[in-house]
Amino acid sequence: MSEHWTNYWQQGHLTSFGGGFKTNYEGELKHFWQRFADNIEEHSTILDIGTGNGALIEILQTNHNFKCIGVDKAQINKDHINSVNGDILSGVSAEQLPFKNGQFDHVISQFAIEYTNVNKSIEEVLRVLKSKNNFVFICHHPESVIIKSNQEILDTSIKIKSKLIAHLDNVAKALVEGRNDLIKNNFEFIDAFIFENWGNLNGLKGSNLLAFVDFLKRNQGKEVNFVKALELFKKELELLILRLQELIDAADNLSVIVNKLKESEIELELGHIREDKSAALLACFMYAKTAKHK
Repeated sequence: MSEHWTNYWQQGHLTSFGGGFKTNYEGELKHFWQRFADNIEEHSTILDIGTGNGALIEILQTNHNFKCIGVDKAQINKDHINSVNGDILSGVSAEQLPFKNGQFDHVISQFAIEYTNVNKSIEEVLRVLKSKNNFVFICHHPESVIIKSNQEILDTSIKIKSKLIAHLDNVAKALVEGRNDLIKNNFEFIDAFIFENWGNLNGLKGSNLLAFVDFLKRNQGKEVNFVKALELFKKELELLILRLQELIDAADNLSVIVNKLKESEIELELGHIREDKSAALLACFMYAKTAKHK
């Protein structure tokens, strides 16, 4: 998993939603963590699992002074994390945290713990906490708009890989060779595919197919390395399929996390986070009912 997330974070994204937020998380996700920060003691030690480029740490440290450490299995963008008010450690697995027993006042995670081997990572979280009740997780929910939207993109991407790549190969080569008959025939097939799947516009856009086909058409007759461009598109498509399949699988880990925490004799508070305007489901949160931050 870490290789393609390394590629993602190295691009400088702050959140796990790519261009979904202009800067950091906004709306209810941001408000949730601001409320958390307002209800814990200053100078608390906080571990953020799956920190990425430190988005949660930035939110928590606004108007507060905590001792934050973020860890991520991926290699993080060093240029960005130098500005984060905390320490961020790359290449650290949640299943084997390099910290002492009881080192942290709080452990948090957003859209990360569900990607791990939950049975091992939860044990590690409870081990490094001073009080096993002081964790807060926001996790993907199988019925959230995030999962449903990305399932559409995943389904479309898999269709493109199985039904369209050969025609994209043909048109890229024909554009280089100036074979107008092959260009016309293959563009007709590609356009028909897009028309048939127009009802899933989110999937077509999310797969980047529309932008790539537009690029091919706009540059027809120009000195462009179409074959190299197609190879890049195919590589990005493969990484997208891998990342989104992991996302869908991670959402299914929600029940595993809940069961593991209950096995540890923790009484959970569970709830949903929804978008500000549409009230659409974004995620699930969980923490111990006896947590100090309540």
